[in-house]
Amino acid sequence: MDYFNIHHIGARSGTIGFPKLKPLHDSITCTAYDADVNCCPQIKENLSIQGYSNVEVIQKGIGQSRKAKFNLAYDPNSSSLFETNDYFSDYYIESPDFDRIQKEAHKKVEELSLDLIPLDSINLKFKIDFLSLDTQGSELDILKSAKNSLDKTIGIYTEVNFVPLYDGIPLYGDISNYLDKLGFQLINIDLQNGFAPRNLPVGFRLNKMVNQGDALFLKKPELINSELERRK
Repeated sequence: MDYFNIHHIGARSGTIGFPKLKPLHDSITCTAYDADVNCCPQIKENLSIQGYSNVEVIQKGIGQSRKAKFNLAYDPNSSSLFETNDYFSDYYIESPDFDRIQKEAHKKVEELSLDLIPLDSINLKFKIDFLSLDTQGSELDILKSAKNSLDKTIGIYTEVNFVPLYDGIPLYGDISNYLDKLGFQLINIDLQNGFAPRNLPVGFRLNKMVNQGDALFLKKPELINSELERRK
């Protein structure tokens, strides 16, 4: 059987950047990666109950080979290899019942030392048909570590930043230009909730600025070389 193989890096919450298609899950394998050993059992449990044909969790920090520090934040989903940008510390994202303030959500609670390894260095059980990334700024570094692994990949879904929420992170254009050179074209961007300075009461707030989104790239049609790739 030709499985459809999903790989997701930054899987802390046990979710992946691919639609839930439960009638097809027995034909889908799922490989998830996260650097924090404490969240790997949760990832395994949350994905296993979805009924995928195979679930594997790899506890590794992925990127170009080097030693790095990982900033574990008060909101774990805001954890990053990058330091937060203080310029946006008082900006907020509006939730139904509260304001999520950047300086509170991004507050560092622990600093972990990591040995990053390239995706290309891992002996993968399943090749990558679809790769999704949610790593708070290190997405381009991961992609640069995976050039060989992406040779047969048909889709990439990656978080992109339009403003530097973290110091020194690549922005959307950097990722788009790199993937274009690898043979992928932009299909769609799902914009996340915008944010704004917290300087007006609720009744006076209007549109927020665009800060992040999730971009879908697919392999350019002329580079698809097999009927199997076309079907996938």
